Amino acid sequence: MELAQRGVSNDLKVQAALDFAKKLVTQHGQVSRDDIGLVKKAGFSDAELAEILAHVALNIFTNYTNVAFDVEVDFPKVSLS
Repeated sequence: MELAQRGVSNDLKVQAALDFAKKLVTQHGQVSRDDIGLVKKAGFSDAELAEILAHVALNIFTNYTNVAFDVEVDFPKVSLS
């Protein structure tokens, strides 16, 4: 769980997906052809790349919704170390 919270995996394919997802977030979707090439080289198809992007977008949407409507968090807070 600790590795997952830090966006780290021992599996190289999973790590490529995590790195791509992080770039999508930190660069506001402005990824390069090289970024896409790295994920494809790790073994992901175009459909899987679209799925990664969709998951990132859904998480951003739900986060913005929760912030905008001040949704109460009803589960224990977890420290991201």
